[in-house]
Amino acid sequence: MLPVLLAAATASTVASGSTLADRLVAEGFENVAMETRGERTIVWFEDRRSLDATVGLGQVVRLAVQAGVESKALELVPLHERLPVLGIVMPVAGLRAFLQGTVTDQAFGRELVFESLPPDPPQGAANSSIGRPELQLTPGYAFSDQLFGYANSTLRAQIAPGWHAQGRLQLQFYPTWSLAPTFGLVGGHRAVAPQVDAAWSMGRWSDERYGAEGELAGWLGKGEWLWRTRMSLVTTLVPSAVGSMEYRFPWADTYARVGAGFFPAGDRALFVTFGRLFSHSEIDAGYFRSDYGNQLRAMLITYLGPGRRPDPRPFRVEAPGWMEFDYRATAPQGATLLWPEPEAGVAWRRLTPDYVRRHLSDWKSP
Repeated sequence: MLPVLLAAATASTVASGSTLADRLVAEGFENVAMETRGERTIVWFEDRRSLDATVGLGQVVRLAVQAGVESKALELVPLHERLPVLGIVMPVAGLRAFLQGTVTDQAFGRELVFESLPPDPPQGAANSSIGRPELQLTPGYAFSDQLFGYANSTLRAQIAPGWHAQGRLQLQFYPTWSLAPTFGLVGGHRAVAPQVDAAWSMGRWSDERYGAEGELAGWLGKGEWLWRTRMSLVTTLVPSAVGSMEYRFPWADTYARVGAGFFPAGDRALFVTFGRLFSHSEIDAGYFRSDYGNQLRAMLITYLGPGRRPDPRPFRVEAPGWMEFDYRATAPQGATLLWPEPEAGVAWRRLTPDYVRRHLSDWKSP
């Protein structure tokens, strides 16, 4: 049973908090911890089961109301690799009224207060994710100067708060068969300022390449603007530096992104892309003007599993998990391509104040 870390708490508060923590752990939430500070109850948790972070937030607030949280205010602190992503503070009375349908999404959204640097979780969190591996099998097709069919097997584990190790084995099944490891990296991330996240990785990029890369990412306003910079230095590749700015339109989870930079294959490029987020997938299409000429890009990433992702305990295997389709007309295979996948601010993809407020209806769904 999770200890409630407040010496001045009453016995009834401890029992209520422990019940909520146990329920969260039973649902597959990791790194669960609770504290009561004055008139506010703080709940830390990591959700690696929901495909959309707002769905997991909704599950937590419904369980909190069912458990009878007694404080006047409730603060949710979702975590990524055991580090806080965002703090979401709400009045408990307003939350109950919202879930009962007597307060509109817009009115309740105005009551939410967001903290870009929320408190760190206490020691001894329940259902720790540290050292817990997961294997994800991702089939895909990529078209550049020719068509490639492949399946990635990515093994990843959190090794410390904010740190992870990952490796990938790729099976290519079209146009020829081959099996080879791609990267093996150790990396991490950490907030470095309000609304700014840094990430880094180092290790093996491919058979003959080793190097390191660093990223900075942040959000502006209410989260409708997101920016990202990335630099890498890898043996036998050109040093790269790429930056981009993204705007989220206030309808249909659509976005536009513009950027420019020097890419590892030695090409320079300006680009503009448009995309949309769905509950189980994302589409992205754009135009790149590079040293290789005009390039049209289109990408679809979709989740193939049913409903929520499998419970991470004790060793999660997603087979298949996500599927990728990448179309890069007229572009050589390595042109204007950055990998491994970005890590800085990755949790903000579906977890900014703007996104949360626009998806409060997810909190009411069981």
